[in-house]
Amino acid sequence: AFADFLSKMVSFDYTKRYQNAKIALEELLKIPDNSSETTIPSLAPIFTKKPVPDTIPPLEYPSGPVRLNSPFYIERCNSNMYGRSTALRRIKAPRKWGKTSATIRTIEHERQEGFHIVCLNFREFDTDALQNLSIFLQKFCESIIQELNNEELQIENNVAEYWQTSSVPNNKAKCRIYIQKYILKVINKPLVIVLDEVDTIFGNSQVDTEFFALIRVFYERSASEEVWQKLKMIILHSQDYTETSKNKSPFNVGESIELLEFDESQIKKLLQLHGLNWKPEKIKLLMELVGGHPYMVRVALYKIANQEMTFSEFLELAATEAGPFAEDLLYQWSNLEKHHLKQEYR
Repeated sequence: AFADFLSKMVSFDYTKRYQNAKIALEELLKIPDNSSETTIPSLAPIFTKKPVPDTIPPLEYPSGPVRLNSPFYIERCNSNMYGRSTALRRIKAPRKWGKTSATIRTIEHERQEGFHIVCLNFREFDTDALQNLSIFLQKFCESIIQELNNEELQIENNVAEYWQTSSVPNNKAKCRIYIQKYILKVINKPLVIVLDEVDTIFGNSQVDTEFFALIRVFYERSASEEVWQKLKMIILHSQDYTETSKNKSPFNVGESIELLEFDESQIKKLLQLHGLNWKPEKIKLLMELVGGHPYMVRVALYKIANQEMTFSEFLELAATEAGPFAEDLLYQWSNLEKHHLKQEYR
């Protein structure tokens, strides 16, 4: 009787509620008081969270690289990323596709093998360096030395002095000779250089073609000169580069690493990790909307598992500015505007 009273009091249809508090009180007093005869069960179990199985880890919001040892990382490479003999590896994939997540696992593996690791992000290069090849290559060499010295090596940074006193007139030759003489001949273990966000210098007529031609030279020398076999390079990029001739490009040599989409079995694994139990029809609806896009799949599962939205709400909002992908969709929209393709794709 008391449950019926409460249901009427908070009815979704306001016309079915009590007209006022006086009437509600009168109805309440009509309910017999059986508290002395009935044992009221403890309410604690109602409010106790359902125990989470040990197999379900704490949720991780998918933002940036997936941390090392994260249970939410799914291996998706089409080949062995940990090939020690490869002088050049190229990872090309769209934004938020997992390039950096895959790379940090590669370099961690090679760090454990005893390799020196240098990670250079071209977004960190100043504007003046991007507008002058000489400054850019000096910055490149200095950054390598600084990263190596962070590993407690003691390599002298004499880049500026060498550039001023060297009789070599060509900036690319200066850079090659400097790296060979003052870096590769000094270290006694292989050096892995990760070049991240190289798209930053695509189309920069001041540095791009010359720098990429130099990287190609490094790669070719590793085939014939022992000292250059110490150098391993990993290039991360999102776009194709076609500004230079094929025999001067580093983007058509070495090993190409492809990062695949999530397939259905991998999505099922992620569902388990998020504590979700979906029927095949539901998984199909998700994949029809976002395919196997790694970032979008993980965002969808996180939002739903974290009870920020239901699956139905996700389907309704995903392609709108009110959805979880608004920032990414607007980024792509701006790309269409920039390349005058908005009307064609509308």
